[in-house]
Amino acid sequence: MATVIFYVNDDSTIPVKDYLDYLKKYNRKNFYFIAFKLLYISKNHQNFSHFLIHRVSKSIYVLKYKESNIFLGKVNNVFYLLHAYSGKLNKDNVQIAVKRYKNI
Repeated sequence: MATVIFYVNDDSTIPVKDYLDYLKKYNRKNFYFIAFKLLYISKNHQNFSHFLIHRVSKSIYVLKYKESNIFLGKVNNVFYLLHAYSGKLNKDNVQIAVKRYKNI
C-alpha cells in the first residue's frame, strides 16, 4: 500500500488541500471521483492503470477528471499531491509541479 500525502509550501499552505476543499464545496461529484481515484492509487500503487493517471515525467503524474488536474510526485511508495488546478494542461502548471517535486 502506498501513502498519499499533501505537499506543504514553505509558508505552511497546502495548495492541493485548498483545491480539494473548493471542489468539495462547489463540485461534489468531481471531488468524490478524484478522492476515489486517489484511494484506489494508494491501495494499488503497483498495478494502477494509466487510464487513472498519466505520466508527465519520470516520477510526476497527473490525475485528470473533466476540468480538474492534480499533479502527483512519486518517491518510493509515497505519492505527494503537488499541484492542482482547473483548466487545460499547460507548461506553466507542469513547471509548478516539477519545482515542488524538487523541493521534496
